[in-house]
Amino acid sequence: MKSLNKQRGMSVYTVAFLILIVSFFATLMVKLGPVYMDQWYLNGMLQSMADESGTAEMSISDLRSSLSKRMLVNNVEFDAKQGLKLNTKSNPKTMVLDYSKQVHIMFNVDALVKFHKEYSLLP
Repeated sequence: MKSLNKQRGMSVYTVAFLILIVSFFATLMVKLGPVYMDQWYLNGMLQSMADESGTAEMSISDLRSSLSKRMLVNNVEFDAKQGLKLNTKSNPKTMVLDYSKQVHIMFNVDALVKFHKEYSLLP
């Protein structure tokens, strides 16, 4: 049998370091989670709008209005005037979602998250 002096567990410093690492990643998850959840909901809303027939004939203001109503129901924070554009030069027409969001993490550390996706509109 080994002596009890050689059978030690983690030191106090190791436990403190592990707690620090776990709390850092938990903070990131709590701060960045809502941003990615909003993007996930927004992606679903825009994909369902793009799959509807007749959206290619809609103007950009009609598309933004339809998106605003859906965002109100799902409690999503997004500025559709800045982040949603309509590309009429491509065939078929596409909605372009392009925006970034800055999130305060802690002290003077911020995270900048960028999203870009294109949705083809059905005629």
